Amino acid sequence: MPSLRSDAAAERFVATADLTKYNLSGFKPMRFEIEPKSTVNRPRFLKGIFI
Repeated sequence: MPSLRSDAAAERFVATADLTKYNLSGFKPMRFEIEPKSTVNRPRFLKGIFI
């Protein structure tokens, strides 16, 4: 599966590609958050994880 960097590229690929060449059975729907989060998320690292 090629890397598609824009919606337009994805639309062109789907419109012109022979999708039978790809095994798409493992694809799952994804949800994307459009609006930015209102709070800052900072990762917490537990002591002892990094050596």
